[in-house]
Amino acid sequence: MTVVGWQSMSTESNPRYDQVPYQSNPFGRSHPRWLATVAAVFGMQAPDPDRARILELGCASGGNLVPMAESLPNSSCLGVDLSNVQIEQGQRFIEQTGLRNVTLRQASILDLGERDGKFDYIICHGVYSWVPRDVQKRVLELCGELLSPHGIAYISYNTLPGWGMLGVLRDMMRFHAGRFADPKQQIAQSKALLNVLAKTVPAQDNPYGMLLKQSSEQVQKAADWYIYHEHLEDHNDPVYFHEFAARAGAVGLQFLGESDLLSMLSNQLPEEVQAALREVSKNIVDSEQYMDFFRNRTFRETLLCRTGVKLNRLIDANKIKPLAFASELEPQGDRGDLKSPHQLSFTAPQKPTLGVTDPLFKAALIELREAWPRFVPVTELEAQVRIRLELPPPTSETTDAFVDRLWGWFTRRLISMSALPAPCVSKVSSRPLGSLVARTQLQLGRAQLTDLLHRTVRIKQFDAAVLALLDGSRDRTELAAALAKSRLAFEGPGKEEPLGRRIEAALSHLASAALLKG
Repeated sequence: MTVVGWQSMSTESNPRYDQVPYQSNPFGRSHPRWLATVAAVFGMQAPDPDRARILELGCASGGNLVPMAESLPNSSCLGVDLSNVQIEQGQRFIEQTGLRNVTLRQASILDLGERDGKFDYIICHGVYSWVPRDVQKRVLELCGELLSPHGIAYISYNTLPGWGMLGVLRDMMRFHAGRFADPKQQIAQSKALLNVLAKTVPAQDNPYGMLLKQSSEQVQKAADWYIYHEHLEDHNDPVYFHEFAARAGAVGLQFLGESDLLSMLSNQLPEEVQAALREVSKNIVDSEQYMDFFRNRTFRETLLCRTGVKLNRLIDANKIKPLAFASELEPQGDRGDLKSPHQLSFTAPQKPTLGVTDPLFKAALIELREAWPRFVPVTELEAQVRIRLELPPPTSETTDAFVDRLWGWFTRRLISMSALPAPCVSKVSSRPLGSLVARTQLQLGRAQLTDLLHRTVRIKQFDAAVLALLDGSRDRTELAAALAKSRLAFEGPGKEEPLGRRIEAALSHLASAALLKG
């Protein structure tokens, strides 16, 4: 990962980020909706994200923060970045969207202070490892000064031991790139160096050669802006997790958890490793550090809260019951009689196939798929399933078992979980309304859009033409009239289909892509 660089005065921009702007994208695990979910799992009541003050340090052009502002319309969002070029770009984008609850400011982290007020969520993605030590220190100090009593800070950074050998490769790339003045040449030459090394150093039975080969393959695929700001940046200072936790403790903050929540589950490690962890770990920080040793971890997305907040790390059904779940898993083949114990398979892109025989849980996955992309609260989901199967109403015992199964699927990354709903819909209204951010991205000709679940998505050309018209003012007839003037109505895949049917299909696709608000 990488970052926006920082100097000491807000009046000075950063030429590296002006010359090669950092591509500003949504980072799903930094969204306050998800941070509140992790907090709930550990027994902490976080501030309501939709009524929160949110600060992003190193916001670039707002690609992460601006979609948050749309999905949390009652929040107040502030982003700061040293690059004037990127801030101006972000400000123009905000003006086009018409959003009024987000502001971007060109400033240095070192210039911020208590005059900026308290924040319920502070996000610092791709900054900490890529700035000088005095700025690293100030990042944590700001979190200590500006977090509200139950606020959450998200800070991502490179970690050791994983970044030890990667740091050696970075040193070689910087040494070679330093012979050239132009950023494009630096990027091209650093990639070329790794390529030559990977081809000439034997990889078989040679850990160094294997590392060169793997790293070269990754770098050749990476975007130029990523290489420039990750491997060629002036600062890239990885840290051991226990060191980071100690620095946070010095400013009154404690480790809440990892935004990659499932990385904290030691039961995914071999039994002998779990036994070793139990033997040597005295506390959660020890446990996380030893897991980094076992996994050779390179990157963390750590959540911090104030030391006075009481946490409960025992994960039980009572913590999961208030949450909501969503699933893209599709039933495969004939559903048959759901009440029978026959196996029904479910799958989705980039997910393994799940075979289910229990009628209750077959029906649960079907209910979630029909509701997608809406997150369904546990109590609502169980009640709907029991009505579908004509079963008695839920009891505390049935709900505990129901939650256990949902949690198990979540830990296998099969379904999603959230403490509060996202503003997307599964049923299209009579006058559909599309995401403001996504429609503005379309106007700017961007191929990748940000959906209302804070993900990056791509859509078909005809679907994009429909989305561009979804300002909430047009019904189906008016959409058809507007599209009939476009060549896309008569070209491309499906052109032989009636226009009305194509529009309905597009609206269904857009809803499934979490791009519709109504």
